[in-house]
Amino acid sequence: MPYLCSSIGTGSSAASAGAFAGSLQLLTNTGTLWFDGVNQYGTSVFDPSTIGTGDISVECWFKPALIESGEYAYVFTLGTLAGDYLGFYIDNGVNYGLVYRKGGSGGVATVASVGTYAEMEWHQVLLTRVGTTIKVCIDGVEEYNTSNASFDMDFDNSCKLGATDTNTSTWHGSLDNFRIWNADVSVAKDHLWQSGQPVDATVDFSSASYTFSSNLQLSNRMEELTGTTVTDSSTNSNTLTLSNAPIWNQDAPNVTLPDYAATHALQTDGSTDYALPFINLNTSIGTGDFTIHARAACSDNTSNGHIFTFGNGSANLVRLRNASADSKWRASLHGNAGGWQDIIASATTTNDQFYDLTITRDFSTQTFEFFVDGVSQGTVSNGNCDDTIAAGSIIGAYENVTNFFPGDIRTLSIWDEVLTDDEVTALTTLGDHDHRTDSGNYASQANLLHFLVAINKTGTMFDLKGNGSAILQSSPSYVSYP
Repeated sequence: MPYLCSSIGTGSSAASAGAFAGSLQLLTNTGTLWFDGVNQYGTSVFDPSTIGTGDISVECWFKPALIESGEYAYVFTLGTLAGDYLGFYIDNGVNYGLVYRKGGSGGVATVASVGTYAEMEWHQVLLTRVGTTIKVCIDGVEEYNTSNASFDMDFDNSCKLGATDTNTSTWHGSLDNFRIWNADVSVAKDHLWQSGQPVDATVDFSSASYTFSSNLQLSNRMEELTGTTVTDSSTNSNTLTLSNAPIWNQDAPNVTLPDYAATHALQTDGSTDYALPFINLNTSIGTGDFTIHARAACSDNTSNGHIFTFGNGSANLVRLRNASADSKWRASLHGNAGGWQDIIASATTTNDQFYDLTITRDFSTQTFEFFVDGVSQGTVSNGNCDDTIAAGSIIGAYENVTNFFPGDIRTLSIWDEVLTDDEVTALTTLGDHDHRTDSGNYASQANLLHFLVAINKTGTMFDLKGNGSAILQSSPSYVSYP
């Protein structure tokens, strides 16, 4: 997902973009909401029956978490399923689709494959209805344009974000910039997309055919970063009320990335705290080479606390933890078959001391290696070490959300190559180094996929290199570092 350059700035409701002519304003996004896919959603004051059978346009920005087979998850719904209704959703984990009803009868329609628009990345949907014709654009591309006698449904009074009208099939991932117009804005679809940079819909931009600010009925921008309601910037007071505490965070579309800073660590309590990064090593690494590095300190070396786990289920995982059996750091890899391939540190973990912990996997030699503070703790070589890493990722816990990590996590970095021994040593000797910059014996910034850094931002551990920013779960806190 493209981000605004730092010259746009932060802290205001919108920012003028010199790259575009006229009065176009790109939103400076600093907030968004994460929904857990269990029971979190939003209910709007907006009454779709005020539009009835008239023209309508709906825009929402969405970032799905890992999409599961059989998943049904709604971005938004208008009306009631038993009456007149329209919703945009993930259908069975396979497609993005529409559910429509007119007088309680209707059906479903496929819009696009979920594989066309990558999970764990931001996307925009723009839906328009004129008469009996519905168009749907995703990321500025028209994916659906169909007429159907049921499409002129006379909407009932219900407007939900992230759920059906009965608060089921809830969204799993992030949602932002939910907007509704009582007009067909499809002529301005390119203006509203802007290559992944949301614009201020309250400002007309005639040269881009956007003259619909007076038609804007609802604009929930999710900038509050706290509380149980989202204000309506359209001035129509169509407040969105949040149910079951969706998580405020700052991993918004076109957010200005914070500067690298070595002033904080993420503290997890060892009981309930963890973070969910938008990272899938199954697609980015697969069976290939990797290096994973964490700088962390354990506060209780008798715990079985996990710094990270990538993968899910009983196989195809890689994890790093302090093992309660011997109070030592332990790196583990599990392939398609066989048991855990464990490498145990030689020394007992010292409580509250920061360590540089590095795991490498060389596909060509089927070798797994573990380093503590730049010193190899051993290798394992066998036929299971080159297997794929399954989808799924978690920071601060095991994959089934147990064995929480007690302590502080400073950074987490992932490369799609095997760092040399000199480079691994450099991660320690360079200290708090920005891994996006080569220095000394470290020369791998070009192969850096993710660089998650503890920076004191609401609800978020930012990925300064990729799209993998982590959403904080429960109540981890940022503490001063070192």
